[in-house]
Amino acid sequence: MQNSVRTTFRSQPARSSCPSFLAATLLAAFALTAGPARAAPVTMYFTYDTLSVQTISGTSTTPATYSGWITWDLSRAESSGRTVEDGTERIYALSDSGCAKVVNGVCRPERDYGSGTPVVTDYSVTTPFGTLRPMSPSDAWDTSQRTNSRGTVNEEFFVARGQGIDRITVTPIDDPNYRYTELEVWRVLSLGPMAVTGNLFSDFTNLDAPISLAMVSATQDNVYIEDRRQAGNCTTPYPFCPLTLDPAWFSIRGSLRYLGLAPPVPSQLGFTTASVTVSESGGRALLTVARTGSTDGRVSATWAVSAGTATAGADYSLDPEGNYTLDWADRESNTKTISIPIFNDTTKEALETFTVTLSSPSSGATLSSAQATVTIADDDRSGGGGGGGGGAIPPLSVLGLLLLAMRRLDSAY
Repeated sequence: MQNSVRTTFRSQPARSSCPSFLAATLLAAFALTAGPARAAPVTMYFTYDTLSVQTISGTSTTPATYSGWITWDLSRAESSGRTVEDGTERIYALSDSGCAKVVNGVCRPERDYGSGTPVVTDYSVTTPFGTLRPMSPSDAWDTSQRTNSRGTVNEEFFVARGQGIDRITVTPIDDPNYRYTELEVWRVLSLGPMAVTGNLFSDFTNLDAPISLAMVSATQDNVYIEDRRQAGNCTTPYPFCPLTLDPAWFSIRGSLRYLGLAPPVPSQLGFTTASVTVSESGGRALLTVARTGSTDGRVSATWAVSAGTATAGADYSLDPEGNYTLDWADRESNTKTISIPIFNDTTKEALETFTVTLSSPSSGATLSSAQATVTIADDDRSGGGGGGGGGAIPPLSVLGLLLLAMRRLDSAY
């Protein structure tokens, strides 16, 4: 193990530099420590929103949500340590290997590369251009890191892997106006840094400790993905010959919206209660539908009513315009209410029921509780009974008693 940690991502020529926020987080000249105990490999799942997508045709800012996972094995880290700079404490493990530049088949590293195996052993991330995985095999520079950073307010998480190659073939070598061909290829996935509220790490000093997020910023630029290939056949001296980008090149800046040790649970839609009882004079039956799990993306579900002992048109009413869809916007978690009018009649009836059913959830959502039963309770009172029955006296009977009392009063005089 060496006495210092090398910069993790190589310095690019001015025409093809890596993003500045990466450079700000790459750690150099750290004093090594024994480091914390290392556990088994850890896989972290994430989703992210695209902020901008750049291709050879231009830049797009249409937002969309994608997902991925990244695995690290800190027991295979080449270097580990900690540092404090400007009030921010960092605990890190990193590794890099290979050549940043190969000239005429000879490795000419910009730094002293070691033989470390990447801390980030594997990843998979979906993009607008398909799924991106590490380059394999990698006979060029290959560097990765896992870092916890803790400042006075926020705690940060950083995990990244970058791979690349810069191959230059010069003929003849001693000609000051030599011809050369150059091929640059690299691939980068970087998550972080990111600001959160609350504690980010259950154990700041343990890089394998579980991570719990109180909140991930919805607007912070904390995801960077790039897949680049560019080449040139040059007659002017290096480095003044421009390289041509491959048409398939792209880079993405995004913001994390989920990060956790398990994949995000898809949206689940369901009734909050399986049964509702409403009085016949209650006016409406109200049923609540909740969205739980992930709030990523827009989701919807349709609902329908099935008659039981209650009859449509006589006991309850349906929407004549057929509005039987519930919609949730992206990141919306509000409950939705289904309102069904109930008819009030004067006929004494037994309890009557009908069923409301959810179906057709969209965008990968599932149904957690798809049915609810509505019971209509009759509130018409029956006529009074004789023989000591405690029923109410009908109005006509009261009038008859009054007339009879008046006649008896007349006969008494």
